[in-house]
Amino acid sequence: MKLAVLGAGSVGRLIARDLVERFNATVVLLDGDRDALAQSERFGAETHTVDVTGDSDWLSLLEEATCVVSTLPSEFGFATLQRLIEAGKNVVDLSFMPENYLELHELAQEKGVSVVADMGVAPGISHVLATHLAGQLSDVHAVNVYAGALPLERDMPWQYKSPFAPHDAIENYTRPARYRAGGQLFEVPALSQRELLHASGIGSLEGALTDGLRSLLSVDSIPTMAFKTLRFPGSFDLLVALRDAGFFSSRPLHLGDAVVEPLDVTATLLTEAWSLLPDDEEFTFLRVDVHGLKGDKPHALSAQLCDFTDTEREESSIARTTGIPAAIVAAMMVQGEWSQPGVVGPEALGQDADVAEAFFQALDERDVFVTFDEMGA
Repeated sequence: MKLAVLGAGSVGRLIARDLVERFNATVVLLDGDRDALAQSERFGAETHTVDVTGDSDWLSLLEEATCVVSTLPSEFGFATLQRLIEAGKNVVDLSFMPENYLELHELAQEKGVSVVADMGVAPGISHVLATHLAGQLSDVHAVNVYAGALPLERDMPWQYKSPFAPHDAIENYTRPARYRAGGQLFEVPALSQRELLHASGIGSLEGALTDGLRSLLSVDSIPTMAFKTLRFPGSFDLLVALRDAGFFSSRPLHLGDAVVEPLDVTATLLTEAWSLLPDDEEFTFLRVDVHGLKGDKPHALSAQLCDFTDTEREESSIARTTGIPAAIVAAMMVQGEWSQPGVVGPEALGQDADVAEAFFQALDERDVFVTFDEMGA
C-alpha cells in the first residue's frame, strides 16, 4: 500500500500518520515547509521538501502511489486535482476549492480513476450522513446540515480559532450561499437566515447559511436542503461588519504608491488571532436532520457528532474530523472497497449502504463517534 499526501499541515500530518500506523502503508508526504515535514518523519512518513503549488516536477515523486490525498489551500485545489487526474491518480481532495470539481468528472472517467472531493467533516461526513439517512425514508422532504468547529475557551472578540489558513476561513463568509427550497435553487449572501441551535453538552450556538451544500445540490430527489455554519452567538455580527466594510475584499486598494488587497491584509492580521496554540482545546459539532415519510407517515431522522481535542495524541478536533474521513476513503480506494471512475462528492458514499456502514465503522474505530436518533414525526 503506497499513498501520497500533499500538504504537511495539521490535517495532512494526521492523514499520513493514520495510514502509516493502521495499514503499515508507505506514505509520501510533500510540502515546502521542512519543519512541518520533520514532525511526520517521527512516525515513518517518506517526506520531500517541494512546493506542490508551483511548477516543479513533483508528480514524479508520486509515481508508485495508487492514491493521493490533497490538503492544499483552496486556491490551488482545482488545478492540482486536474494535474493528478491527468497523471492517472485516484484522489481524495480536501481543498474546498471555489471551482466546481464535478467539471472534471468526464476527464476522470476517461483516465479510469476515482476521485472523492470535499471528503472532510462538513462537507464530508455530513454528506455521507445526509444520503445515508435519506435512503431510509420512502420519501424525503428536507435535509438540514449544521456544522462548526470552535474553541472550548470563548476568548473575545473572535470566539474562534482554526488550524486552517485565514483566507480559506474568510472565503466561507464571502462566497454566496446556495440552498434549495421546494425544488428551487436560491443564492443569498453568506451568513444569512440565522437561527439559534442547542448543542447537547455545549450550549447555544448560532447557525447561518454558508455554501457548504456544494455537490449535495446534485441530488435532485431532495427538494429542500440547507447548510448552516455554527458559531458562538454574536460572532457573526463582527464578521458581517468586517465583510460589509470591505475588509474581506480582494479588489486592489491604492494607498499612495502602494497597492494592496484588503483581504490579504486582514488575513495576515488574523493569522495570529485565529491560530490554535499548542495548549488550545476545541470541539467539532455536526448535526444532520432529514425529514420525510416512512411508509405514509411523517418521519424524521437525525445524526450527531461531537468531537473534542485529543490531548494525548496532540490532535485538534477539527484536524481529526477533517483528516480521518479522508484517510478512511483513501484506504478504501487502495483496498478496492471504493472504485467508481469519475469525480463524486461524499454523498455518493452514503448512497451505497454497505460503503456507508463500513465508513461509519471506521470512524468508530478511530474514536470519531456518530450517534443516530429516530425522531418520529
